[in-house]
Amino acid sequence: MFFGSYLLKEKLITEDQLLRAVSAQHESIPSLIKVIQDNNLAVAKDIVSVIVSSYEKRKDIVNTIREEKEFDVSVLEKAQSIQNEKTKTLGECLVELGFLDLNTLNKHLTDYLSIKSEFTEDNNVNEVEVSSPPEIEENIQIVSGDITQDKNNDKPEAVQSPDSKKDVQLDDISEKNEQDIKRYTNTFNDQLLKRLNKLCDFIVESCQSGGDIANLFSSLYRDVSVLKSSSTLVGSKSSEKLLEHWEFILEDMFNMNNEQLKEWFESYIGLLRGSINYLWEIRETISENKSEKALWLNEQWKERFLDHYNKIGALRKS
Repeated sequence: MFFGSYLLKEKLITEDQLLRAVSAQHESIPSLIKVIQDNNLAVAKDIVSVIVSSYEKRKDIVNTIREEKEFDVSVLEKAQSIQNEKTKTLGECLVELGFLDLNTLNKHLTDYLSIKSEFTEDNNVNEVEVSSPPEIEENIQIVSGDITQDKNNDKPEAVQSPDSKKDVQLDDISEKNEQDIKRYTNTFNDQLLKRLNKLCDFIVESCQSGGDIANLFSSLYRDVSVLKSSSTLVGSKSSEKLLEHWEFILEDMFNMNNEQLKEWFESYIGLLRGSINYLWEIRETISENKSEKALWLNEQWKERFLDHYNKIGALRKS
């Protein structure tokens, strides 16, 4: 159990308050490039080179630094350490937002750490945070599971339609091992599904009230990245490719102002909700059958999914 879950269980905060606190925490993370620049960890020429490469290859800064090797590994490690130090804890965000007072927070944090320590010793459980750049190292861990690349050398079977061509690919319908499936379903759990739907609700409310959408948008991008990683783990090519479209779309929206975000979500929030429903349907099928074969044998479902997938693909290209 993570601290946020513990607070919910003790009814000290609501799900909405936790979501807003996590969004605030996410927003407190300083840019890795800004950390490198402000702390003189690299020369300007190398920093610019990394930024340009990241933009051209559409990769996050961390992976770009690792692949391009413009900086020494120690520079990245130092920058990430500073980044983590400057990131607010979940507790700080809850207090700042007025959801908990400091005394209550400290009391229950002590109780939680005591319970967590006992649970870990008794069950020998390792809890691993799933994160995506920018990373939140400690403070709150919302989902569990070790997200890694699937090492099975499965050959994908292409699923073609006049529009999708070879974009959407299935795994070879082989069953995944139970450990990978458990990690996947632990990551994409009821809590994450509820949070995604809540985010959609909050975005709609913010559009109607003229509120700030940017904070919610950042949380949405983070969850999409987490889901994409977990889909790769379990070999769900249909989920992975759908989320790849959304990741690309959301990355392009980072430069939009609040009014532009409002206009975009008012037009396309229905497609986002539709994708969430498809992703959960795929997740449930994999959980029950160890693959997504059953869905793809259903011609009506396949036709509906590919139609939806092509709409998201067209949105990406627009």
